[in-house]
Amino acid sequence: MTLVLGGRCRDGVVIVTDMKISSWAYGSPVFLKYEPKISGVFLNIIFGYAGDVDTYEVYLNYAIGDAVRKRDDPSDAYTNDNFIQKLGDNMAKILRIIARNQRDLLLHIMIGKQFPGKGKSDLYKVSSNGDQSLVTTYAILGNADIFADRLIKGKWQFDMRMREFAELSYCVIRYIEEKNISETVGLGKEKPPTKYLKDA
Repeated sequence: MTLVLGGRCRDGVVIVTDMKISSWAYGSPVFLKYEPKISGVFLNIIFGYAGDVDTYEVYLNYAIGDAVRKRDDPSDAYTNDNFIQKLGDNMAKILRIIARNQRDLLLHIMIGKQFPGKGKSDLYKVSSNGDQSLVTTYAILGNADIFADRLIKGKWQFDMRMREFAELSYCVIRYIEEKNISETVGLGKEKPPTKYLKDA
């Protein structure tokens, strides 16, 4: 798993992730490498994920391909109004495929998006079953989410700026790593991958 922290701040949306990639063997996590769990695949859209790396890559490749393939179809194109719904539908489709093979889908995604002219950036969570929810404060994904929430809740302020939330997120990830609260959360010697979407 991982730890993804996102905030809908006074000046925009920010997503911060840890970097520890692990696999599971005999019920315990096995460290593989450090790698960012965040990407900006479109100019104004950022993704952070918690879950299986391979499943995320398949999901992202399918979603990007689907968006490109349908861009000239006025009845089915991805738009500002239906973008998150379509991403949720894509997740549900992948869940159905995996369920037919009798496996669990281990993937949750946080999406920040900003469309010019709309004014404010949006932050959403998409669960493994395809449900989407708008985030108006902050959100956390990953297996250390309960502990991270306790740390952030006491510091969260509605007028917090993106940079302040990013710094708080960095402290939370480092604390969880140093106290070994979750074996699957960490940065090593790196700084946390962070992406900002400033309000238009």
